[in-house]
Amino acid sequence: MDKKKKVGLEILRRIAGTLFIPATIYIVLLIITQSKGQTYFTDPNTWRNIILNTGATATIAFALATQIKNGRFDFSGGAIMTLGALVSIYAADHLMHNGIFYLVISVAVCTVLSLIVALIYVYGRIPIVICTVGAAIFFESLTLIFNGGHGATISSDPVLNFLGKKIGPLLVLMLISALIYLIFTTYTTPGRRAQLLANNQEA
Repeated sequence: MDKKKKVGLEILRRIAGTLFIPATIYIVLLIITQSKGQTYFTDPNTWRNIILNTGATATIAFALATQIKNGRFDFSGGAIMTLGALVSIYAADHLMHNGIFYLVISVAVCTVLSLIVALIYVYGRIPIVICTVGAAIFFESLTLIFNGGHGATISSDPVLNFLGKKIGPLLVLMLISALIYLIFTTYTTPGRRAQLLANNQEA
């Protein structure tokens, strides 16, 4: 068997392993609810929610995997996403009430916040755990006072919340994230080193 076939089979094996537990749980719940006369798990809206949640989770997983493979974990990620969303919603409400603009601002703000953490880590020579936990606490404190403590939401705004309602755009973003992850781990020097470390943590 040539190398390409082995890689393809390994990818399929990992996908099957990843889907096994959630698929099993879904089947068990489906059987139980069907026996009780409930059709919730066969409803199209339920499938839409499952696909949307899976797409969002997969997108986040691609980002986290680039760190975990290096033997590190960024504890500030959640706080960065929360603060980035608040700033982006505020900007979209006051500058341009448009979903694409909101998405671009979100990416830009989160990138800047991530760069701040990276610069503190690199130039401060602080252990990654202490650096990211400290950044998480700082960013979380800002979310509590941002916009006078009133926060922001887009759950009832179909213009800004287009990714939470439509499958197509979210799947496109997930595919873009997968492509970036593939390029990083396959064609860049840091990505190759991370892959070697993931394959042999004691190397």
